[in-house]
Amino acid sequence: MAVWSAGAEAPAKGGFILNQTTNYQLSQWEPTDRILMSDFNADNAKIDAALKTQAEAISALGAQLDAKADQADLTALANRSRFTKLKEVDITSDTTSIEIDLSGIDWTQWANVHLDYKNTNGSQMWLYLNSESSNNRFHSISYSSGMYQPWLTLNVGFRADRLISGNDVDDDFRGYVPYSQVKKFIVTGGTMPAGAHFIVWGEK
Repeated sequence: MAVWSAGAEAPAKGGFILNQTTNYQLSQWEPTDRILMSDFNADNAKIDAALKTQAEAISALGAQLDAKADQADLTALANRSRFTKLKEVDITSDTTSIEIDLSGIDWTQWANVHLDYKNTNGSQMWLYLNSESSNNRFHSISYSSGMYQPWLTLNVGFRADRLISGNDVDDDFRGYVPYSQVKKFIVTGGTMPAGAHFIVWGEK
């Protein structure tokens, strides 16, 4: 494609100057125009670059939309789930006593709170509220060998002022302190070997 000097008049059609498209400045020929391979190559390079830019933009947008969709799905799933893990304690070495801190729990947010306990030897344990005194011994958690694992449910009912009460597979039981004053569980008794663990679940 020829270039004319500044101030010179552009050649008439049939010379070397081509019309170009508005967006990508691709060559447009008329019947009398001279056709050069360099024009085709330049046009192809422009098209290739434009398509690459578009493909990258579409890919980036798709990734953003996927990320938003994944997060939306996770949020929706979390909102639909009735259970939230509140506390978890793993036993890493043999012990006869552990504490589960409950001070951060807002009892008014939960219909029920569950204590899920997995042990490996089936020894009998006692659950205390706040301290290891006879007045604070709340319930026995045992028979934890084999397929059966204890699952203790506290009936909160979104009421921190309600006296603590609960049930398991065997019976119902109750204490004499409101949930608002329950700051920790203490589990003590037989040996809890490494690998045992406790999970506290909140249920809406």
